[in-house]
Amino acid sequence: MGRRILMLWLLGLTSLWMTPLQAGELVLTYPPPEFKSDARHPYFLALLQLALDHTVAEEGPYRLQPLANVAQQSRAFRLLGNKQLDVMWSMTSREREHAYLPVRIPLMKGLLGYRVILINREDSAIFEGMDEENLKEVTCYQGHDWPDLDILAFNGFQVRGVANYLRIFTMLDRGMIDCFPRGILEAWGEIDSQHLQNSVVDSRFVLIYPTAIYFFVNQENHALAERLERGLRAALTDGSFDRLLYGYPAHQEALARAKLEQRVKVVLQNPLLPPLTPLSDPTLWHDGGAARAAP
Repeated sequence: MGRRILMLWLLGLTSLWMTPLQAGELVLTYPPPEFKSDARHPYFLALLQLALDHTVAEEGPYRLQPLANVAQQSRAFRLLGNKQLDVMWSMTSREREHAYLPVRIPLMKGLLGYRVILINREDSAIFEGMDEENLKEVTCYQGHDWPDLDILAFNGFQVRGVANYLRIFTMLDRGMIDCFPRGILEAWGEIDSQHLQNSVVDSRFVLIYPTAIYFFVNQENHALAERLERGLRAALTDGSFDRLLYGYPAHQEALARAKLEQRVKVVLQNPLLPPLTPLSDPTLWHDGGAARAAP
């Protein structure tokens, strides 16, 4: 899917907000981008629309409406629990699946668990000379409420959490911290969107652990969860899911730049992975889940 098709997706979303409410139309609130230049947000929003579009014939029309003033993931989950938010997307964990209702279709086919490492440019030679054990001696920074923090710590990495994750980019660019692991579909786009001058993606390592980003809804909203699952499975069957995932321009560019075949693969365990994660279904995972690790 090229940039022209992506723009059509986004124009379609805009039209949903601008047209008058139809009789029987389902209005669904979702969190806005955490910041204006968030390149990840349009993909998940387009995938949400794709799932809903696949079920319009059975379920009827819908409208997507952003909820204002949702700055942090933890607050979005609170609003979801209070029914002020209808749907959101996030990495899964045992705690989250206990408190909210997950739609167990990995929205990025597990690619969020493929992590490259943002570093300061001046540290490039140091990271090039590292092995896996050396890597565990540097301090990795993550958002304070991200499951990644616990996953990395469980696997022996030094970690620190920061409440405002955008601040981590500034700290890295100023040479104040060691590194910032990011998903391979995010890292290069974030260097551009955050206007980082002194930060680069380490070329040596890729950390891999099994994880999934799901749509989450309120525990009581089984009807919406079932609709989203039906829509996503229909999109997987007709190929539109993969066309969106791998055709999304930022994803295409990132996978090309990542050069996964040339990297040292550091396979990690994920102690937070819920037991109902559909690891046995290869159609739901990048490369059939060949790089998955047992939790």
